[in-house]
Amino acid sequence: MKKVVIILLLLINISFYVGGTAVLAQEIDYDYRAYKLYKDEEDILISLEDSTTISPNILTPTTEIASESDYTLRELNNRTLGERYNCDSYSVGTLTIDYNTALILSRLRLSHDIYTDAGNRLLSHSLHTNKNYLLGASRHYRNKGEYIKVEFSGRNYMGGISHRATHKPTTRGVRRDGDWTITHLARVRTGRDIYVDGVYGNMADIAAEASWGDRRNDLSLVVMLPYSERGLRGSTAEEALLLTNDNRYNPLWGMQSGKMRNSRVATTLRPEIIAVWDYKISVATTMRVATNIYLSRNGYTSLVWFNAPTPLPDNYHYLPSYHTSDIDAIPVTEAWCNNDIRYTQIDWEGLYHTNAIQSDGHARYAIEQRRTNQLNGSLITSFTSRLKRINIEYGVTYNGDTAHEFKVMDDLLGATHIIDRDYYLMDDATYSNRMQNNLRNPDNRVVEGDHFGYDYRLSQHRITLFGCANWQYRDMLFQIGANIAMEHTQRWGYYEKELFRGNSSYGASRAVVTNPYTISATWRYNIEHHSLSLSAMLDNESPEMSNMFLQPEYNNRLVYNILPSTTFAANARYIYQPSARYNLSAMVFVTTHRNECDVFRYYDDLAMQYSDVVIKGINRLNYGIELRAEAQWSNIFSSNFRLSAASYKYSSDASVEIYADNDNRLISTTKAAICGYHYGAPEFAAYGDIGFRRAGWRACISVGWCGGRYVTPSFMRRTERVLRYTSSNEEVAKLLTQQKLPSETLINLSVSKRVKIGKSLTLNIQGDIRNILGNNYIYSSYEQNRVRLIRSKYRAVVEPFANRVMYAYPRTFQLLVGLWF
Repeated sequence: MKKVVIILLLLINISFYVGGTAVLAQEIDYDYRAYKLYKDEEDILISLEDSTTISPNILTPTTEIASESDYTLRELNNRTLGERYNCDSYSVGTLTIDYNTALILSRLRLSHDIYTDAGNRLLSHSLHTNKNYLLGASRHYRNKGEYIKVEFSGRNYMGGISHRATHKPTTRGVRRDGDWTITHLARVRTGRDIYVDGVYGNMADIAAEASWGDRRNDLSLVVMLPYSERGLRGSTAEEALLLTNDNRYNPLWGMQSGKMRNSRVATTLRPEIIAVWDYKISVATTMRVATNIYLSRNGYTSLVWFNAPTPLPDNYHYLPSYHTSDIDAIPVTEAWCNNDIRYTQIDWEGLYHTNAIQSDGHARYAIEQRRTNQLNGSLITSFTSRLKRINIEYGVTYNGDTAHEFKVMDDLLGATHIIDRDYYLMDDATYSNRMQNNLRNPDNRVVEGDHFGYDYRLSQHRITLFGCANWQYRDMLFQIGANIAMEHTQRWGYYEKELFRGNSSYGASRAVVTNPYTISATWRYNIEHHSLSLSAMLDNESPEMSNMFLQPEYNNRLVYNILPSTTFAANARYIYQPSARYNLSAMVFVTTHRNECDVFRYYDDLAMQYSDVVIKGINRLNYGIELRAEAQWSNIFSSNFRLSAASYKYSSDASVEIYADNDNRLISTTKAAICGYHYGAPEFAAYGDIGFRRAGWRACISVGWCGGRYVTPSFMRRTERVLRYTSSNEEVAKLLTQQKLPSETLINLSVSKRVKIGKSLTLNIQGDIRNILGNNYIYSSYEQNRVRLIRSKYRAVVEPFANRVMYAYPRTFQLLVGLWF
């Protein structure tokens, strides 16, 4: 066994601070994402970059979980079929797993099957592609061996090392009854990002998979323990990027005692277990019992302030555009253009100083951590039977999901405590005498490590009956499937908020019981080199747990008239494969989403108070065509091509209900004129690559292009309520116009060399260059919900807040060295 020693280079960069003028007690300039933590765009980039691998068994460089075309186009924020994140799904048999679990299974090198078309795996609710990992009787046998990989990146982290090995305690050459096969993985990555200041990553994955079988039984067990701590990058206004002349400007960090400190740190610890037992009842019938259990501990820190000016450097109050007088704007402009750290970054030392001069020791600034401790468990008992030409799969599943949500005081920044009150009410003469966050522990003195603010649990239990059948008749395949479930959702509050006494915030809420269902059907016809398939799926799903409550942080009140959302997806696919060297396919698809909803909290500038918003009747329509081609030109060269053209739009206006956050009073019921707007996914995409393989050398150059890119629109600025305040066509145009982003091109290059050392060792070295052209392009952008209401003696002017943007990474490099035993 050879030992590999790696020295990780840590880079330390220097910069900055923030200044300020007094604002409201705790006013913020970014939108509801500060309260409701949606999946962050940067998380997708991190996951993509973190999945790069090298393999001696493939022609072109690839990723562990996505094809090279998917990988390249997602770096341009392309989303499959235009869905918000990704309509692909992952499973272990009838167990549905998420992306993070699938990524570790891929790193364990588990074999998988890929299913395409809508509804391809009944319980996964997949709209496009399902990757099904093979465990139990269906798993492929793996040879004994070891693998060590060393990587140098500089993007999200500096580098890392991993070790994977497959062991066979009994060595009979082939798998026989009673044989065990065990695979383990250990991977560590650490260091600072060399492209974006303040970003870093400390991550570790530990996992093991074991399988055992005899003539009638197959048992598989997977245990995994991933951990990550990441300093994040934040979106900002385009104005801040122009002033600093830095598209990678990150407002989330500053200097403290000569070191860089990020205010937004995400941590995750998630132990997980997957167990599968297959029992052969008879020649025609097999029973499978499978379970998946994980306990996820997620934390997300951010700056908070109590009756003090905002410390966020890119707050609109601190940008030159906020000042109407040139006398006030000129010095601010100069400070930003000169990258004066007192204005462009967080002033940690200033925050500590402010806290230190407080006579009572009460913090004016602090770091809170929003915590989610989630326990999720699934148990499935299923049967597979073969009756002549018909295969039937049927069974019952149980899924329980409990999320404990609370806040923890992470760092008081030198102060001694805070009193657990609602500081948003500080300026409210009506409600400021009802500020207790927890009446059962009034005026609680909060120190570091204590819970405060809110503390509640959301739980959901679901039992599902399912069945599907495949019938093969000559050259045709018919498949139908259906499931129906009973779902029970409830909130349990551990704090009794003074604004909502008794059961309005404390104890169990009223339960929500729904009956979601899914129906799918597929027809496929194969003849010689041609294949034609038609697939359709109707999926009826309950809203997300957090969207069932008006303000789940401290409110048991359910959203009025909760309706399930309905998705209908259909596609037709044609495949032509004249030989093993060439494959052409074309797919036409249509997807409709009806009655989606969203619930969030934001500061309403017209009512001048924090409000809870319920958006109902969100309808979307996606349709388009996708062409793919694979060609093995010779034993040396190969190519992949992809082209898609589609329309991704909202298909109707949505209803908006706005409630006062302090008493659930209905402020307004209005309509959002969102029909016809693009919701952000690129509508045109193209990809092509050329792969080379000869004498241990492998290379791939790929080109990706995305067009029809738009800023993600806001519902709130397009409501009738806001438009009533406009007094000119120019104001209306600013509120209604959706910005179109330029088309972008991405060129990537990967080169690797494999060298055999003796009979049992193989060395592989791979170098990647992403974004060879070094294009500075906007990866994602969204409209903020807030508007500025500027009142004068004669009229009021309404202006939208500036869009928040995040630019993609510039040219990046990566080096990977792998050693196989």
